[in-house]
Amino acid sequence: EQIEKYCEGYESVKALAGDKLDVFFGFEYSYFGTDFLVYGLGKEWLLSHPEIMDMRPKEFFQFARKEGGVVIQAHPFRQDFYIDHIRLFTSDVDGFEVLNISRREIENRAAKAYADIYGLRQTAGSDIHGIGHKELAGMEFKTPLKSEKDYCGRILRGEGNIFSIADKKYAQ
Repeated sequence: EQIEKYCEGYESVKALAGDKLDVFFGFEYSYFGTDFLVYGLGKEWLLSHPEIMDMRPKEFFQFARKEGGVVIQAHPFRQDFYIDHIRLFTSDVDGFEVLNISRREIENRAAKAYADIYGLRQTAGSDIHGIGHKELAGMEFKTPLKSEKDYCGRILRGEGNIFSIADKKYAQ
């Protein structure tokens, strides 16, 4: 029941987009304010693995990656009132989100520096939780993505470029 509810938003957007926009599935795994983006493992995978609800982060990351998923630590240097300390999972993830348009510049710079030092794959995202945003960040590729697995493969091969835009035209 939880998985069905969790996937409703994705399924609604995918149906609404039709053939006008490609919508791919991914989910966020959270551990005491430390968030991870997981790609390549769909709804059926989630339904088939209820045991993940009892896994500690390291165990879950290893399992997800073994199953073909890609795990990116989202906004790894995020600071907020509900986060008691920063947790970094460099050896357990496939990469770091080094640009999150919704985070402070110092947090993004710290993530980028750390990823550079440790040779981690780097991604970007927008993390939009409301309306009115006029900025976007994400990944761009030379050719259109075909699927979640295609995205995972390209990230693992180090393909793609980080982009950000602050364009009032986008908001229209």
